Amino acid sequence: MKDDFYIGYDACMPVSLSGRIRVTAVALIVLAVVVSGVLVIAQGRFAKATFEYGRTRTFDGRLVEYPYPALLVAEPAGASRLYWLVGAGKRGAFDLVTGRDGQMVRVNGSLIERDQDRMIEVPSREAIVAIDAGKRPLAPLRSLGRVVVRGEIVDSKCHLGVMKPGEGATHRDCAVRCLLGRVTPMLAPSRHDARVGRVALVDRDGQPLTESLESIVGRPVEIRGELLARGPLRFLATDVSAMLAITGTE
Repeated sequence: MKDDFYIGYDACMPVSLSGRIRVTAVALIVLAVVVSGVLVIAQGRFAKATFEYGRTRTFDGRLVEYPYPALLVAEPAGASRLYWLVGAGKRGAFDLVTGRDGQMVRVNGSLIERDQDRMIEVPSREAIVAIDAGKRPLAPLRSLGRVVVRGEIVDSKCHLGVMKPGEGATHRDCAVRCLLGRVTPMLAPSRHDARVGRVALVDRDGQPLTESLESIVGRPVEIRGELLARGPLRFLATDVSAMLAITGTE
């Protein structure tokens, strides 16, 4: 029996050895291509969401101060389009709208959009300018009935388009920090409860939810509460005791 022996500085490799190496190299290349293709196909697609970073738009509408900052922009058909408001970075917009509920304003900011939900990142209080001295606040909150909804608690800014993915375990730490900065907390419903749509979370009294959500954010959850409305805005009034972590969503 004869074994081929190759020394690296020799000009030629034995034919039998070079043949085996060639076959092995081709097989590894094919395997790498196949595995890469399978991973690409199997990977979940990111949501169709956008954040117009660095681009400033101008929006005219009626300011909503509570429970969470928002802007209602009139559309030609007579209805109003809702835009949630958020500050720069991991901050909410409470300080930007204090005392201005119902005021007609012009807002300069960057659009964040996912599905039918929209938000404007406002860089400073100076980016919101009054265009009418009068105020016409919306009616108070009204009840739409009690509900039980499954989904995931998210920070609205990242979820609506600033980050991809803006939900799930990989985004949990970021979501916790955004919520600590008073970014509007939302429930993104599961497919089973999609009819409810995304709703902002408030406490039982209809005030901004200040309880810590660190242990439950970014996880599948079932929430019992009361659905509230203020104009076109929708909220889920609840508390942490009514939030149950579940192993999956339907």
